[in-house]
Amino acid sequence: MEPASKKVKMAKSPIKCGVCGKSFSHKESLMRHKRSVHTGTKWHCTTCDVVFSRKDNYQRHKRNHDKQPVQSGAGVTMTSTETNENTDPCNFKALNGTVETHTIDAKGLNKFDPMSFLKSQYDVVKNVIKRKIKERGGLKWYLSMKVKMSRRKEDAIETAEPHFRGKCQTSLKLEDIEAGLKESIKKMYTSFIEYQRQGSNWTVDKVVDLTIHMARYRPLKGSSYIPLPIKLRSKHAIVNVKNKDSKCFMWSILAALYPAKRDAERVWKYKEHTSSLNFDTIMFPVKLADIPKF
Repeated sequence: MEPASKKVKMAKSPIKCGVCGKSFSHKESLMRHKRSVHTGTKWHCTTCDVVFSRKDNYQRHKRNHDKQPVQSGAGVTMTSTETNENTDPCNFKALNGTVETHTIDAKGLNKFDPMSFLKSQYDVVKNVIKRKIKERGGLKWYLSMKVKMSRRKEDAIETAEPHFRGKCQTSLKLEDIEAGLKESIKKMYTSFIEYQRQGSNWTVDKVVDLTIHMARYRPLKGSSYIPLPIKLRSKHAIVNVKNKDSKCFMWSILAALYPAKRDAERVWKYKEHTSSLNFDTIMFPVKLADIPKF
């Protein structure tokens, strides 16, 4: 008796795309690939600027646009209304106005070229910083530019919104703005170029906005007497000489060499010792570079 014959299932040979050579196991997959990649037809969402190569994905996206959250490239989930929000230049203040941000939305053709956009906003940023220095007398600030970028990854479009930050600047007078602004723009554009080099096939969709981050800055003067915090003062472990001149360095040295038993913070306790040391070559208030002279 002959054994029952078994049907042997022959493996199908892969189907190759005649344009790019990519292999597919099913004809339907090949046809979808040709429609998506090689026809050149794109579907563009006018709400969030996302581009689709497949019509069904585009239609699904449109149906769920108001319900489904969108994942940004930085890993932060936002609703579609937040993503599409187009606000005018705005200010955000905190800590009684000592910290402030000023956001400039990108508009017009310049938003498609980061460097052109930065150059077009040069005077705007300069005037904002200038106004704040006049109001506060001193400012620490830096710029950050948010750019929307995309790249094709297999059959999908991947998007990201990286931030490119400039170097933190300190401006005590109006003359400090020009050099700091040029340095910040150069740093942001260099970071943008490096991001493109390190990434793979990222292309710029548009510049989203430019934000100026500002904080009031009041540097301590060399001749200023600063009371110790209560916690430190109560320990009686630090001698803080209460001088009204610019010779803080000298009084500190004398207080260490000739400690007073009582009222150690009083200047007159050390006046008799001023001639014991030679301070002739030292200019007051003392700079850090001049300390080795002593």
